[in-house]
Amino acid sequence: MNIKTFLLAMMAMCILAGCQTGGSQETAGSGSSNTEASSSRDEYLAGVREKMKILDNKIADLSEKSKGLSQDARAQADTALAELKQERAVLAKKYDDLSKATEDAWASAKESFGTAWDQMQSSMAAALAKFN
Repeated sequence: MNIKTFLLAMMAMCILAGCQTGGSQETAGSGSSNTEASSSRDEYLAGVREKMKILDNKIADLSEKSKGLSQDARAQADTALAELKQERAVLAKKYDDLSKATEDAWASAKESFGTAWDQMQSSMAAALAKFN
């Protein structure tokens, strides 16, 4: 397997594990009860956790697959994986902030998490572009 194929597979898997950061946002005057907002928030967090687990599994799979690459290709793949893991660490911090956000800070924390997710996707695309 060459590096280009590896990176295409990595990008495809991460896109498939994508996270929808959009969706309905609860606002103070929307008429929603706190229970409904809390349930929606809990569902969103559970969905994000599940997508992050999938992403972690894909990163682990890709790391394992990179072992079969030639020495040069593996060095490039390892660099790409290290960058992806850095973005994943940022995403974990944003998730932690999101999970601890107050009702007033929820929309901002959710947007910040979405930005971190988008940045991770951009980093993967940039890594792939290096090898085209």
